[in-house]
Amino acid sequence: MGTPILDESELAKLKRIVEVYLIAKEMTLLGEAIDPEQRTQLEIFEGFRHAYDHLMRIFAHRFEIADISEETEEKYTEANISSVHNHVIRAAYDAMDWVAVVIQERMARELEGYSEQTIHTVLPQYYPVIKPRITKLTNETFVGIRSKKDIGNDNTDNLIQYATLVRELKKYYYDTVNAKNALIEYEGKLRKTRRNEISWKIVGPIAGAIVGAILALIVTCARSG
Repeated sequence: MGTPILDESELAKLKRIVEVYLIAKEMTLLGEAIDPEQRTQLEIFEGFRHAYDHLMRIFAHRFEIADISEETEEKYTEANISSVHNHVIRAAYDAMDWVAVVIQERMARELEGYSEQTIHTVLPQYYPVIKPRITKLTNETFVGIRSKKDIGNDNTDNLIQYATLVRELKKYYYDTVNAKNALIEYEGKLRKTRRNEISWKIVGPIAGAIVGAILALIVTCARSG
């Protein structure tokens, strides 16, 4: 059996890169699904493109397709694996930054035009739980995660935490989308009820005055007779 193209250490590093790439891909596809009208952020695909280029450099070297100078050969694979890692990590963070914003914008759009009463009735967890949670994630948690972002660090715990929280936002968004028909139905009934109440407030006094006038006329005619 021939010498393996990559040793165990290199394969382990590439395995971690693939795990991060799958997160980046998941988030990119999620953003495109939620907001198909908005073009995917260019920097995400730039990250993928550069990562692919460095990966091909590794294989071109190991398959002896491309010549490498003796000065760079010893660290060539290591340097390119590091570059692949950095580009994929950056693409993953860029994708999650983008998706977090898109989800919040789309949720606001989905709920636009509905009264608080409708939202509270159809989505009872929105005001007491979901909205405060989204505010906390946006103003505190995500800011903290981004401040700890270290593209060159092999530890991906921070990135994985970010992905978990963005998936939480995704759940809130799809819960809202799935409630669309119920929101429309309840808002329609609520507006109809309010129109009837307003109509009665206008018509009621007029009808009362008419009835009162008729009764008064009847009484007057009766006395005259």
